[in-house]
Amino acid sequence: MSGIKSRVNADEITFGIEIECFVPVRWAEQIGLQRGNYHAGRMLPSSIFPYGWNCQADGSLSINDYTMMAVEIVSPVLRGIEGLRQVAKVAEVLTNAGAKVNSTCGVHVHVGAQSILGDSISSSNKVAEWVRRLLNLTSGQETALFAIGGNPERMHSRYCRSPSKHQTEEPVFESLHDPHVSA
Repeated sequence: MSGIKSRVNADEITFGIEIECFVPVRWAEQIGLQRGNYHAGRMLPSSIFPYGWNCQADGSLSINDYTMMAVEIVSPVLRGIEGLRQVAKVAEVLTNAGAKVNSTCGVHVHVGAQSILGDSISSSNKVAEWVRRLLNLTSGQETALFAIGGNPERMHSRYCRSPSKHQTEEPVFESLHDPHVSA
């Protein structure tokens, strides 16, 4: 596709991740985990978590278990295989701690557009083209992406709607099924 760097090395792609879950209150107290406000997270203990990760509140999470605390675990900007190793480490720590999820939980992945588009990031047309292609690609794999989370109820959550089925007047969604736009 014109506008995207001719070769994109996976180790150059930047990304971030947010993991919504519930952690045991007792464990959080034992390790000194403090939950910051939404978009104002508190650093996670670096003796257990990779450096730069933080913990935030998220109003979309709900559970009827006073022994669990709702958290959003947020990464710093990550890159390549080392970033994936950090994600795996955080997932391992949360699993070993007894973290839980329900239908209000999700995972958000952010991709650094400039790490893929390079100098074309300054062109709104190139960015729109990339977003259309990304939406087209992911909409064809929605069922698989939801299956990764292991919670089919999430497909019907008000926080996680399908771009291919969501009715909107926004042009980006209209172009999703444009035969001239392909992944």
